[in-house]
Amino acid sequence: MPKLVRLSHANLLANARSIIEYLGVRTTDRAITSLPPSYSYGLSVINSHLVAGASLVLTDKSVADEEFWQLFSQHGATSFAGVPHSFDLIERTGALNPPPKSLRYFTQAGGRLSPEKVRALSASAGAAGIGFFVMYGQTEASPRIAYVPPDLLTANPDVIGIPVPGGRLSLENDLGIEIAENEVEGELVYRGPNVMLGYADAPQDLARGSEVTELRTGDLAVRNTQGLYRIVGRKGRFLKLYGLRISLDDVQDFVASQGFEGAAAGDDSGLAVAAVDIDDPEALAQAIVAKYKLSRAVVTVANVPSIPRLASGKVNFPAVAALRQTSMLKSAGKPSLREELAQLLGKDSISPEQSFAQAGGDSLNFIGASLLIEERLGFCPSGWEQMPVRQIEALQPVAEREPSVAGDIFMRCLAICLVIYHHSTEFAMDGAASALMMIAGYNFGRFQVDRVQSVGPWKTALPLLLRLVPVYYVIVISYFVLKGQIHWPTLLGYSNFQETFENGRAVIIFFWFIEAYVQIMVACILLASLPLIGALHRAKSWILPAGLLAVAVAFQVIGDMYPQSGFARFHTPFMTFLLFAVGWSATYCRDDIRRIVGGICFVCLLILFPENNTNSGYFMVLGTAIVLVWIPRISVYSPRMATLIARVSAASLYIYIMGPFVFYPLREIFGFNNVWMTLFLAIPGSVAAGIAVQKLVDRVADVIRKRKYAELQAGRPSSVEASQGS
Repeated sequence: MPKLVRLSHANLLANARSIIEYLGVRTTDRAITSLPPSYSYGLSVINSHLVAGASLVLTDKSVADEEFWQLFSQHGATSFAGVPHSFDLIERTGALNPPPKSLRYFTQAGGRLSPEKVRALSASAGAAGIGFFVMYGQTEASPRIAYVPPDLLTANPDVIGIPVPGGRLSLENDLGIEIAENEVEGELVYRGPNVMLGYADAPQDLARGSEVTELRTGDLAVRNTQGLYRIVGRKGRFLKLYGLRISLDDVQDFVASQGFEGAAAGDDSGLAVAAVDIDDPEALAQAIVAKYKLSRAVVTVANVPSIPRLASGKVNFPAVAALRQTSMLKSAGKPSLREELAQLLGKDSISPEQSFAQAGGDSLNFIGASLLIEERLGFCPSGWEQMPVRQIEALQPVAEREPSVAGDIFMRCLAICLVIYHHSTEFAMDGAASALMMIAGYNFGRFQVDRVQSVGPWKTALPLLLRLVPVYYVIVISYFVLKGQIHWPTLLGYSNFQETFENGRAVIIFFWFIEAYVQIMVACILLASLPLIGALHRAKSWILPAGLLAVAVAFQVIGDMYPQSGFARFHTPFMTFLLFAVGWSATYCRDDIRRIVGGICFVCLLILFPENNTNSGYFMVLGTAIVLVWIPRISVYSPRMATLIARVSAASLYIYIMGPFVFYPLREIFGFNNVWMTLFLAIPGSVAAGIAVQKLVDRVADVIRKRKYAELQAGRPSSVEASQGS
């Protein structure tokens, strides 16, 4: 049983009255429940407002959700409370720009907010006539201990302030003697009527009376000449490495000074640092080694997409410390699933609490990851890309299971084969490229939107472009060299806006799809970087898919109004965006009601705009939409067939690019309408060429990654140290 804190009615009432006094809570105030009541900070908001006779707006929505702020404004809420992570989310979504009109003040506690953010929030709040209170507390104090008066905050952004009304703070040295001098470090000790009764290790302990008269916080602090207290570290947040006393809080401050969001943890065997989206973990590790005079062997720096956090929003330091163990245990024998996924994603490691999507997975490596999981478990659990990796690793493998593939993977494989068939004969098989565009939108909604919000548009777009655009230009330039002609619109990537042929010059007419794909992906990555889009996506709000479809329909209407314009050509991103938008919107159909409504809308839209799918294309396009919404997996004949389908699907873009260089020569030899040539030579040959190019691209990427890693390892004194690095 965990150690529990025993709080009396008197403790809670005393702290509620203190909070009411220094915040100036009025009977007309309305606080919104931005923190869970199971968290002592969240509970104190409820208690103080009930004692004051004020009101509460109850919600379990996050400050990152647009619905949270809609409720805030709708009910005229006057305050909210947040932990540091809350304000990271608010900054990312722009929720306080501008602030709600009814907002009177907001509070922050639950961890240290950087002085820069405190100063920025204080300035913006002051300019708007809004109060901003930075506070400090512990559950053992019911929980509030100190606060900073707003008028002192801008000049003192790094302090926890003064004791709450009715309480007293002091500093004591290691001998328990109170420190009277200013700017002398000591343990922070609090006394007041809100100090707990004591701890409980078993239910019968709840019957015991008060056993505590003071709270030794475990925090080290100093007091300045204004009487304001500042936390400088924590007694338990120190390591002793090679006889050196290392403050983990100081390490975190150092990481922040290097320009990274980070968290530090560990024990006397080593230091672990988690740094968010750091391009060169080794450089930071070496900087830490130099600053603290440590051996490289005891420092691990891990690149993470976000700092591991508890439900309360506080840093999960055990999870950070586990990153060091993960690094050390990259051992002999078969690598773990987590290690294989990390290698697939080009990372040194990923946290067991991260999902594939959170670790930076996307549509390019989704299929490879699914094959890894199927190889280990014999199946892929539904929604595995959103499951923590530890949860997947905990699943039991099955001896026999009916072979199957994900519905979107099956349709991507079928579509690319039909594209080759359509291009290499005169027998029309429309809709295959349209299906590929719809699946691209589906994968964008599953993977890229979250990644854009996490790492930004540039770091999202770059990996996609680097794996596709160089191959495209190698092929295109080679083609133009062989032909002795150059078509500049194709070379510059906008030929999809022009006529198929131009004055008889060489044009690779089939590459309109690659151009439209890149144009739409770049535009949608920029769109997804907008705070509003991110908030709607995280809330899984129907407003986002409705808006996407509305924009797509508007493009279609404009195209109908001006049919002779370049805008209206089917191959432009404006006309094909409807397909992409349907795929993206399909990711929000997560329950039966949304599947029914979404499925009907998608089918109607795709039928009403036949320029996107003619004749046989209806079956392909509508079939793909139905599969994305209703059919998560499709059974196949054998595991080998499932693997083959997945391999073809993963290489679909490369197969599309390589196809013309396979079927054009075959058409010259066997004739244009030779179906047998298409089925037995053109399609297999294009597939083989595309997979070969994909393997070459993967190989080049792997060589570059290994070379970079080898360069980072240079200078390490031993193989043991290398195995323990970041």
